[in-house]
Amino acid sequence: MLELLSLPEYLHVLTNPVITHLLPVASILLVASLFVRGRILLVTSLILVTVASFSAWVVILFGQEAYEGVATLADSVGKDWLEVHMQRAELWAPLFYATAGVSLLALVLAAKWPDLAKRISAAPTVLANVASGFAGYIAYPAGKIRHEEFRNAEPPSEELHRAGENDHTH
Repeated sequence: MLELLSLPEYLHVLTNPVITHLLPVASILLVASLFVRGRILLVTSLILVTVASFSAWVVILFGQEAYEGVATLADSVGKDWLEVHMQRAELWAPLFYATAGVSLLALVLAAKWPDLAKRISAAPTVLANVASGFAGYIAYPAGKIRHEEFRNAEPPSEELHRAGENDHTH
């Protein structure tokens, strides 16, 4: 069992839910914190958004390390879906890093000016919700890499064309 923790494919699958599940939940909590009194929910949700958004770096790193191994296991259509998945992850990574940075900044500013905490949290709230949507957009092709039963369409050709023009880090 412990040997699985040395496989980047396995680590990618383990860390991915931090973005696809925790970030949307943290985003919802952040929205809720704007409507209730008290700072505990606001601070907690900003911390969760910061951690979940920054975890994109780790998830992408494991994904890049796993690329070749997964590509050897996939059929040709699966390889195309893998390429779309990687293209989307690398393209939208800065959104997650910006969300983490803005959320962290909001935490610091809210600590310095507690009366402005809710107003300061507006930007991370918007970014966290947008990033949550993109987390699903990025994850969508991943389920089609090895699972033919989930392939109800061909990989988007325009993204495959762009993927062929870019140098990925894999």
